[in-house]
Amino acid sequence: MISWPTTEEQEALCHELIRVRNGQVLGPAAHFIVWVVDNTPVWVVAIDNWVGKTCQLSQANVGTRLLPREFARHVFYYVFDVLKMERVFALVDSENRTAIRVNRFVGFEEDFRWPGLGEKGDLIVFGLSRETCRFIGVQKWEKVGRQRRITLN
Repeated sequence: MISWPTTEEQEALCHELIRVRNGQVLGPAAHFIVWVVDNTPVWVVAIDNWVGKTCQLSQANVGTRLLPREFARHVFYYVFDVLKMERVFALVDSENRTAIRVNRFVGFEEDFRWPGLGEKGDLIVFGLSRETCRFIGVQKWEKVGRQRRITLN
């Protein structure tokens, strides 16, 4: 289920999860989208560092859960259709193999690499444009029997 922090305590928890899992300190203007399972937040995506028509996405999860596709659809709908961003970026340490794998699964491509500037390795700048995002175009979910069908643009 999609959620977002509604109290200062919940927002502080999102900030702390990103800090602990990624080593990032987010600004006070960060937005969060949360994937909740059994009343427990298991994925958090932070949207921060707006510059023009771009912003930074940071993600963290609790444990080793796969990124739910429905969650990804909601995140990119919010970023590209609601916030009207044209490109998003993510910063990842080259030694963080899990974050690299998740970012590539989502569709991010390596834009630039700063040698030695990551916490343990290189700092990789990943980018994703609206045109190449495979999670864009979902208008609604329809319940069809025991399955859900996606209606695209």
